[in-house]
Amino acid sequence: MDLKIMCTKCLKTFKLGEKADNRTRLMEQTGEYFFRKCRNCGYERKYHVNDVKAHPNNAKMLVYTVIGIVFIVVVTLFFWGLGYITTFGFVIGGGFIAAGLGSQRTSSEKAFNSYKIQMTPKSSN
Repeated sequence: MDLKIMCTKCLKTFKLGEKADNRTRLMEQTGEYFFRKCRNCGYERKYHVNDVKAHPNNAKMLVYTVIGIVFIVVVTLFFWGLGYITTFGFVIGGGFIAAGLGSQRTSSEKAFNSYKIQMTPKSSN
């Protein structure tokens, strides 16, 4: 899962450098309020830990998709060489691809996004 913030100036999201599995751990790393500079437009502002959203990690999806495609090709060629036409490779390979695409929204991302820290008033710093 990737932690991202939306810039209020250019309205694009950018990755937060920290890794945390919940907002409390993120708050321990950054503090309740923290400054970040947008990687798209360079605008710097103060954010609250509730401004951070968890997004799926696309690398994980890509790995499952590649494994699925490789499995489809290898198993199909193996059975083709034995003189059989089978859908076994497509079923198992498709399962890998579906698992990768289905894991886009994991329960940890849902939990991170649904849990909010009670905000304390912003200081003027």
